[in-house]
Amino acid sequence: AVRALDYGEIKINKNHKHPLYYFQDYVLMEMLEICRKKENLLDFCSPKLLKLLSYDQKYGTDFMSTLFEFMECSMNVKKTADALFIHKNTLIYRVEKIKSIIDSDLSDSWENFMLYISFRMVMFIELWSPKWKHEAEKEYWEKRK
Repeated sequence: AVRALDYGEIKINKNHKHPLYYFQDYVLMEMLEICRKKENLLDFCSPKLLKLLSYDQKYGTDFMSTLFEFMECSMNVKKTADALFIHKNTLIYRVEKIKSIIDSDLSDSWENFMLYISFRMVMFIELWSPKWKHEAEKEYWEKRK
């Protein structure tokens, strides 16, 4: 309970307005914290995700956010397009571009699992975060002024 409260208070998430923090929501963060004390988490990240991150940094794109939301929405095109406020054809184009950058068709469950865990790792070490997180943090800090 104490660790859930710690994580809930220091890590801004989509549900930052919710007053209750359940440890089950922060188990992965706790595991990453334990690992981080002994290892560099980037050593465990999917090379494909790091390649996409590098591509975004080099070309000023934001394919990381697209892929993250696509995975968060269980790879459902309509749901993802709605969440990103874009047309589904735009999403399909972006996903195809992402597939070519990371050389994957996103059909392998283990590879997708590693991509998703890697997303959580780069978010945990604050190397990258999705756009909604920036907006939630801005709103949070503005209210604390």
